[in-house]
Formats: sequence, C-alpha cells, structure tokens
Amino acid sequence: MFNPLSFDFDERSIKTLLYNRLITQIGYEIDKKHEIEHDYRNMIYKLIQVIDENNDLDLMYKDELNYKELFKMIGLSIDQKMQTSIFEKIQLLINTLNDLAGEKLLIFTHLNILLTNQEYKYIMEQIDLNNQTVLIIESSQYILENIPHYYLDSDFFLSHIML
Repeated sequence: MFNPLSFDFDERSIKTLLYNRLITQIGYEIDKKHEIEHDYRNMIYKLIQVIDENNDLDLMYKDELNYKELFKMIGLSIDQKMQTSIFEKIQLLINTLNDLAGEKLLIFTHLNILLTNQEYKYIMEQIDLNNQTVLIIESSQYILENIPHYYLDSDFFLSHIML
C-alpha cells in the first residue's frame, strides 16, 4: 500500500532496484562496460600514486569495480525535484514502481482527496495504458466511466458496479 505523500524514493529497496537495473543495462553493453572498468582502474592507480608519494605507510587497496558502491559514492538516486505537485509525485511513483519493481498490484488510498477529478482521470488513463493492476480505496467516489467500481457496505457485502 502506497501513500504518495510519504513515499521515499531514496529508500534502500528502491535504490537497490535502481542499481540492479543499471548494472544489468551496463552488462548488455560489453564495450562500454570494459571502457568504464578501464577508466576506473586508471583513476584508482593515479589516486594510489598520489597517496604513495605523500605517505610512508604500507596501504592496501582493491581495484575491482563494484558498481553498487560506485553508484552510492556518486549519490545516484531518482530525481524528485521536478515533481512539485502531488499529482506529479503520484505519476512518478506509478512509473518508478512499474519500471523498477514490476509491481503486480499497487494499492492507493484516498486519491480523490489529493487529486482533482481531471488529474484522477489522467492517472487512471496512465494506469490503463501501462496495463497495471491498481486497487484504489476511497471513502467517497468519483464517477468515472468504463472503470469497475466495487462497494463494500457496513455488512461487508461487496457489490460490483460498472458505470
């Protein structure tokens, strides 16, 4: 269940998904992967030379490239600065979870409080275009056509209405 107001894109699990996806993408481009690793080793060797010139201690280092550590070092994360409205943040959340996690089911509550009717309709269109399964739990309703509505009454009777 996702609360768009408190969702943290810098959460460890989201960053892990992002890093894994990027590592996979880099792995497909063998030439670029070798170029990155070569440049990384050259940078490490230059750094070690500078350290050795100014230090009498025997130091150890590793020159193998760990992409996750490199991504952490450069502070790689999902840019949220462009999302100034709740609507934009919900869009980013849906796209991020769809792209990175391949979530089978997204659950939102009370979107009708956060969005205008037009924004709500646009989010629903986006969900439909991405072929995502989303459960939206509302305490009141927007009347949207061609969308199945399920109502749970106080006796826990579930009824289905297609408008």
